[in-house]
Amino acid sequence: MYGTWNLNKISLKEGGVAFNTQGCVRTALQPFMKTQHDYWKEAHDRVMAEIAALSKTMNYTVEDTVPNKHFKYIIDVPNMLDFHNTRKWLSDTYGYTEDLKKDQPKENVYWAFTVNWRDHKIYLRGDEELSWFKIRYGEAQ
Repeated sequence: MYGTWNLNKISLKEGGVAFNTQGCVRTALQPFMKTQHDYWKEAHDRVMAEIAALSKTMNYTVEDTVPNKHFKYIIDVPNMLDFHNTRKWLSDTYGYTEDLKKDQPKENVYWAFTVNWRDHKIYLRGDEELSWFKIRYGEAQ
């Protein structure tokens, strides 16, 4: 609920109308119901919280790989939750891939990953993928 109601100060001269702090109108006999403004405000607050969470920069480091025909960059993400969210974003953006410990990378794979104890690495194919990664997660710290 947004705002407060003071139904004790309703006068007949005002037509029996009360205003809350957001300017929503209620009559003295009308029970409290959510208005379109209330639903819009809740949805707006949820979206703004998601945007704020996305705009946070992530702690990661970027290194060049040993020259090979598959990947150019290694990204080390120390936090497992950040690593999981990054893998989800990469899967949504470029499609699924495989763990490099289990499979040999196929041709034209955009990204891959490895997971070891406290060692979470993502491999990116080239400059374009790294640029999109930096746009999404900010510059390396």
